[in-house]
Amino acid sequence: MAQTDSEEAPTIQFEQQEIVNGYDGCNRYFGTYAIDGNESLSIVISGVTKKYCHNSASADAFIEFLNNVSKVSVEDDTLILYAEKTNDSRTFSKYENDKR
Repeated sequence: MAQTDSEEAPTIQFEQQEIVNGYDGCNRYFGTYAIDGNESLSIVISGVTKKYCHNSASADAFIEFLNNVSKVSVEDDTLILYAEKTNDSRTFSKYENDKR
């Protein structure tokens, strides 16, 4: 799924066995996730590639957001992640053939 803001928008993909990975707008990342109930979600990012990027501050902020996610909702093909601790949310739309 791709964030709905821009062409180089971060992506997130949830795999089987509680694996999460994607693109933070600069680098690839990977980690784990856990679902507890219908809406409770936690994500722990355990690794990020370290390519030089002009937008590294926004990429770092995205990783920090993911590590604070506590809730999820899905509406049609839209995924909404919430970080209640920081009062932040990010919206992602379904994206086919992610080549990043």
